[in-house]
Amino acid sequence: MINDIKLFDAETVAIWFMDDGCLVNRKVGNGLSHDIILSTQSFSWADCKLLRDWIADKFDIHFDVRPRTYPSGIKYI
Repeated sequence: MINDIKLFDAETVAIWFMDDGCLVNRKVGNGLSHDIILSTQSFSWADCKLLRDWIADKFDIHFDVRPRTYPSGIKYI
């Protein structure tokens, strides 16, 4: 991941989102919250943090890295 991120650009992230991302709408109070998720379950927490920081630096878009529990263990999105 560390070497590959140097090749990323806006088009790469857009294609990734269209292929393996999703938009989740959640009701929060009287409104909606919109969460954009990039599927990164095969990445380590450190790789997800690196990706999160790169997107923040490059596009000024800020993400959280969240754990999800699967039968095979904890993965990060």
